[in-house]
Amino acid sequence: MSPAPRSFLSSPESSAHRRRRRRGDAATPTCASPGAVECPVYDRYVNHKYGFSVDLPTFFVKKAGDADGRGQPFEYASKARVRAWAMFDNPPMTVQQLYGDWTRRDGITFKTLAMNTWVVRGHDGGRLYYTRSILADGIISPSRSATTATSLTSSSPSSRARALR
Repeated sequence: MSPAPRSFLSSPESSAHRRRRRRGDAATPTCASPGAVECPVYDRYVNHKYGFSVDLPTFFVKKAGDADGRGQPFEYASKARVRAWAMFDNPPMTVQQLYGDWTRRDGITFKTLAMNTWVVRGHDGGRLYYTRSILADGIISPSRSATTATSLTSSSPSSRARALR
């Protein structure tokens, strides 16, 4: 039996607001172009094999996934990329060891560790990135969003990770 999915990437808006927008509730503010960058609509990709999910604006295009089913990339007009994947914690490491490993690189502008989850944000090769990882049931499930610094505007898609567990 597959573990319950962990959700990683979501919008800066609240979960309740996103659910209303998906359902089209009257409480949701109207947009000139629902689904556009300025007014995104979200869909959820679920990887049942490794037990994680990703909420993404519908304008992200699903690309070819890993052959073994561990990872799934998405792209928005060559401006932003999201990749969510899973890997076994082998050899087994503690959350503190994994956090230390993930934060031992140049360009980090923010990092934090809370229980079984760590977040790393920074820049690498002209791209800004945000990564959130969760260690649960012997599986590390990171998700990463990246965008070029020049493609960022006030209406650019941004992603924030969250865990269901």
